[in-house]
Amino acid sequence: MLDSAAEVKVGGKNLTKEVFEDLALMWQSELDGAESEQVLLMEAERRVTGGERKNLSFGYVRMKVCPEIFHFWSGKLGSGIWQDKGFKKWIENRFGDLVKIKSISDNIVV
Repeated sequence: MLDSAAEVKVGGKNLTKEVFEDLALMWQSELDGAESEQVLLMEAERRVTGGERKNLSFGYVRMKVCPEIFHFWSGKLGSGIWQDKGFKKWIENRFGDLVKIKSISDNIVV
């Protein structure tokens, strides 16, 4: 399991992103099913919200992942992986608009 402090470095070079991509390739057939569920989830999200969440009392929503994606990666890398900032950024980059949520909080922070 990786945590937010974990990085994969070889010879001083950070290879964390490459490791996540290689793991995804190893488990590609299983991941394909989870990714198709993610597509369906985000299509439904766009129908309901128009792709934007506004006036959220608790802050903002960074991303939305379907249970299949959550359980796939939690099962492979441990549930703590969702606390890893590098992993969440990789998920956002991998899926793009399929996980990112435009959201605006109703709490004004100065």
